[in-house]
Amino acid sequence: MPKKDFRPKKTSAGLVSSEGDQQVNAWAVSLEARHREEPEDPSMMPLLVREPVAARMLNVSKRYVAQLEKAGHLRCRRLGRCKLYSVAALKAFAERGGV
Repeated sequence: MPKKDFRPKKTSAGLVSSEGDQQVNAWAVSLEARHREEPEDPSMMPLLVREPVAARMLNVSKRYVAQLEKAGHLRCRRLGRCKLYSVAALKAFAERGGV
């Protein structure tokens, strides 16, 4: 009886792992896991987030977040070299439709 190959297979959509007969996109699984990590209790959400997280929240690049901050559309607070953005300010920016 031949052995079953459990190694990830490369397809046009990227790496895909085989679990039995079902094929699962590894990127989609990691994205779902990232969204599950968010706490359901709003009191557990952070008040300030770093620039990469702010970019992910707005679905833009870190460079664009820096440009928005430089143009005065977003305000950041500095803690040493670290730029921190208020989650409330990011939500308000998104709700008013951006720039």
